[in-house]
Formats: sequence, C-alpha cells, structure tokens
Amino acid sequence: MKNKFDTVIHHDNYSDEIKPHGATERICVNIYTKISCGQLRFLDDDLEGYVEIPYSMIGPGEFFILRASGDSMINAGIFDGDLVLIKKQNYADEGQIVVAINDDDVTLKRIHFDKKGKKYYLSPENDDYTDIVLDEVKILGVAVSVVKKI
Repeated sequence: MKNKFDTVIHHDNYSDEIKPHGATERICVNIYTKISCGQLRFLDDDLEGYVEIPYSMIGPGEFFILRASGDSMINAGIFDGDLVLIKKQNYADEGQIVVAINDDDVTLKRIHFDKKGKKYYLSPENDDYTDIVLDEVKILGVAVSVVKKI
C-alpha cells in the first residue's frame, strides 16, 4: 500500500524529468501541514502547497516539507510554524532528526538507538520534555534543512 509520500512531486520546471545541470535548475517540493514536535500523533496530511528549491541547495533524492507544530525541538532551531525539509528515506543514523512513525502516529525527533536493549529513543530538543521510548519505529525521512521567517 502506498502512502501519500510515495507521490512526492520531484521534478524540474514542471516536467517529468530532473535535469540538474545548471545553477538555475529547480525542484518542486510539496509542503504538508503540521508535523507534531511533541508527543506522537496522527499526521495532518493536507497538502498545503509547494515550494521551488534550487537543485544545488539539496542535491539528489526525493524530498517533502512538513510544517512544524509545537515547541519540543526548539533547541535544534525548529520552532512552531517552521518548514522542515525532509529527505525521504527509511533509515537514519544515530542522532539524526527524523520523521518517525509508530502505528499511525508521527513525530519529528532526534533518534537514538539502544542496540543492547533493542529500544528506540525519540528525543526532544527541549528540556521540558522527555524521550519517547519505543520497541519499534519506522523512519519516513531525515530532516536536512529548516526554512523559517525572520
């Protein structure tokens, strides 16, 4: 079964091909509304729009953008309303900020592994919150950039 992120628009100048040969080449990336930066919760999957990003800024891969909701990632510089650019992949390295899924609940957190205890820790970047500890987690993508208003 496909999920909504299997259909991410990833093209150049509204064509079906990516042509990353020049500095002006752009990729159209979908923006989805509100990923929780707090406790796990269902992802509001409404498509909010899209943004064009120069290929030279992100490189190869499939991407999507989620609007952050909440304050649990503020020490990582991710605030409520920020746009978080996510590289779609189903794995992550220790300490990366990820979009994590457990059942149908989704959150944005820093991931840590306890190989001995076979646990996953989804850690907030705000001292007011505690880790979410899970036996199993699915990675939807890894955060690569934050777009914010100043």
